[in-house]
Amino acid sequence: MALLPTSRRVLFRASRPGLWPVLVLLASMAAPRAGWSQVSPPEIRDPDLRQLETTYLQQLKTLHHSISSTRFPFPFSLVRYVEASPKSSAAADSRGIEFVRFHERTVLKITGNYNAALNSAQLTANERATRVFHDVFVPVLRLVRRDIPEDAACDAIGFEVSYHVLGKSKAYDFEGREILVAVFGRDDAFTLAAAETDAAQQEIVNRSELFVDGKDFGLALGQREPVDLDALRREPLPASDSRKPPAEVAAASASSPMPTASPRIFLPSPPTPASSGVPPGRKAAAPGEPAASAPEQGPPATQADADRLQSRYQVQLDALAKEGLVKFHFVDYAPPSFVLFHNRVYLQITMRNPHEFDPAVG
Repeated sequence: MALLPTSRRVLFRASRPGLWPVLVLLASMAAPRAGWSQVSPPEIRDPDLRQLETTYLQQLKTLHHSISSTRFPFPFSLVRYVEASPKSSAAADSRGIEFVRFHERTVLKITGNYNAALNSAQLTANERATRVFHDVFVPVLRLVRRDIPEDAACDAIGFEVSYHVLGKSKAYDFEGREILVAVFGRDDAFTLAAAETDAAQQEIVNRSELFVDGKDFGLALGQREPVDLDALRREPLPASDSRKPPAEVAAASASSPMPTASPRIFLPSPPTPASSGVPPGRKAAAPGEPAASAPEQGPPATQADADRLQSRYQVQLDALAKEGLVKFHFVDYAPPSFVLFHNRVYLQITMRNPHEFDPAVG
């Protein structure tokens, strides 16, 4: 019986030879596109990033092959967009290694999906992030150390990795997704790849940037709870012009414009005066009332402030989340919530862009 479908397909092709070219065409369309293994330089609008892509193209292809050939505890696949719908063409884009801009620096970004389902009832957020750090970040950094020159003209090595999280409510079980992002200084990244103890790794992690679902995170290796962010006092990584790359490579310039064809910003940007709104503890000006020339700075907000707002407006947030899923492309794994960022409380809303972009037309 198992051979019957195959036999019927063979007989169908033999009796309808005119369909054979069509079947071959469909098969070729469904096959993976080898050209998608790496972003091609002509696609990149930013001249500095294009030059970097051109200079290191062969090494990036080698790294892509190395990662794809490596066995991880659970399957790990490179993708360009971690939040792409599984049914969209963007989900099949495996070009997960590229140079991008972040905070006026040039970052070699590695993006992928880790097909592990971590139980939130058994593992805390810190333990889940630690698992992904050891399972994915460290092995990939060792491949980076082998395939990419240590004097590569970038400021940092970045990761954006999504993984599944199993949860349970009173009524039902559910599966969501978390996204762990990390940015390691270039020299730190190569040092971390060679580190053999948690203590040596933790020292580098403490001065690196890490985010879980867009929220600043203090990863504590081997611990149940994360490091207190206030205790870390992370120093910002050096800007692009602080490095002196090889003369044959055009280094990224802080004054270069953001390329219009680049993928989305993969890390949150710090608030600017134009977008930060009314600071905590200050009343907004009424209509017709002149705004103050220098806004008062209230005391720094704390996580307790965000938690109080969350509790106070939980009913409204639930209603917003429900309506947003239907009308505004909200994501179901990160409902609207109040978060603490740079000592300020923000209402964080995560949504996806439903449009698919064609690089040929921008």
